[in-house]
Amino acid sequence: ARLASFVAIAMGSIGQEHLEQAIKNLETFFPVAGVQLYFDECLTELRERYGWKTPYYRKRHVTGKRIRQQDLKPEELEIIRSANIYDQLLFDYVWRKCEERYEKSGKAFRQQVDRFQMRNQLLGRMISVFSPVRKD
Repeated sequence: ARLASFVAIAMGSIGQEHLEQAIKNLETFFPVAGVQLYFDECLTELRERYGWKTPYYRKRHVTGKRIRQQDLKPEELEIIRSANIYDQLLFDYVWRKCEERYEKSGKAFRQQVDRFQMRNQLLGRMISVFSPVRKD
């Protein structure tokens, strides 16, 4: 929320007005905004909107030792949640917008996403065979 509001804000100083400005900025300056859950849908939408070549990718530097929520004490989880409340609200807003957009996109769009995911996965396996990722 701090970055999307386009204002330099000290940690802990974010309020409702910054969230509202961040949402306004997203709606005004960013025709496409997405969340990781809808990554492939977002790439497909961007490709269609801007005439891009298909942006195939493979996952790299994925954290395997991530701390899970259930491993945190309730008071630790509460501190994290309260420190990030406006980020969570912004995420929820973008997530709902993605959900609405992609539900309205119809069957043809869903088929495009499915084909992209299938090709991307196949290409990723082929790249892994011929060019394995180094574990630095």
